[in-house]
Amino acid sequence: MNIRLHIQSPGFHLNAVLNSDALPKLIELVQTHRITDPALLGKGRLARTETDQPRKEGPLAGITLEENPPVLTESAKSIRDRLAGLTTEQILAATQNATFPEKITALTGLIQAKDQTQTVRPRDIKALLVRARQEPPANPGRDFKLAWDQGWLARLQPREFVLTNPGWEKVATFMA
Repeated sequence: MNIRLHIQSPGFHLNAVLNSDALPKLIELVQTHRITDPALLGKGRLARTETDQPRKEGPLAGITLEENPPVLTESAKSIRDRLAGLTTEQILAATQNATFPEKITALTGLIQAKDQTQTVRPRDIKALLVRARQEPPANPGRDFKLAWDQGWLARLQPREFVLTNPGWEKVATFMA
């Protein structure tokens, strides 16, 4: 096994391929000289800058967390089971003229129907859209918040959502 080493600092670049015998010394060197205080990182791209202004909160910050996932009704379970047999392309075709919050709701339902315990993250929806060669929403945080405002989604953890019973009913409107 070879080790590729790349060191970059202002005015200095080093690329080298080392043999595996160097690994213990490299680990020791890194652990000895690691900077753990972000204030000492300087003005590079990883540095944190202190500011008097509060951090801006995205649209998802206004969505309250639920303690437990919603208990699904028999109707919602039936919709989930029917949705499990569909593909991403079929859902996108059915939601062709829908808004992004509606598409997010439908795709969240598809993901949950395939794996019944999974929460859905905005990046999961974006990945489905990119794989299907669809344009992802320009502002997914806003669109997830709009779907939450409609009562279609519940937030269990930061950036993790599940469908509510009204969300499953909304998904059913696209399957008709």
